[in-house]
Amino acid sequence: FKYRRLFFDRELLLRRPVRRKRMELRRFLVVCVPLMFSVVQSLPSGAPSIACDDMKPLHGVDPQGSGTGGYGMTHNMTAGYSPGKAYQISLTSSGDTFRGFFCQVRKVGGTDASSAVGQFVEGSFLPADKGTRLSSCTPPDIGVTHTSNADKTTRSFVWKAPSAGVGSVQIWCSFVKVKLIFWIHLKSEEIKQIGGGTGHPTTPTVSNLKK
Repeated sequence: FKYRRLFFDRELLLRRPVRRKRMELRRFLVVCVPLMFSVVQSLPSGAPSIACDDMKPLHGVDPQGSGTGGYGMTHNMTAGYSPGKAYQISLTSSGDTFRGFFCQVRKVGGTDASSAVGQFVEGSFLPADKGTRLSSCTPPDIGVTHTSNADKTTRSFVWKAPSAGVGSVQIWCSFVKVKLIFWIHLKSEEIKQIGGGTGHPTTPTVSNLKK
């Protein structure tokens, strides 16, 4: 009987490390599976839905703390925008190319996707190389993003102002130079709502970017 008891105690001691390892494995899976999901979400096919509010790529590092990286936006709303009219917005670079982007037009003072207004018009994207798509937000046409991480120097698209008018707005964009170097929340100057206009003023002007 004593021998059997000693044998049983020995077996119990041997099993404890196995149980401990199983518990550690479970903890590892609980922590790492969400991280693996984030990595999947950060594929180079455009901003995922989780980025609709903060506009931050899921690249595992913080954005650049200052400056614009030489990136900016131009538009033809210098005099303001008229409700229901369509306007062109273009992304520009003063030197370096960019690989990714994500843009919305938000009401002044807005801080998340709930303040995004108007509609980006599918089919208006330039160059017409299928390098741009509507966002993964709800609804999709409140934003535009890239479809590949190929180097780019410009992108253009049409934004249609909300028919009811919402007061002053700003263009918000994030630019990705390379995976670990990117800028978020680059904003245009405030664009005022006006009562009239054709919706297609003359030459687009370079936005005075704010960080």
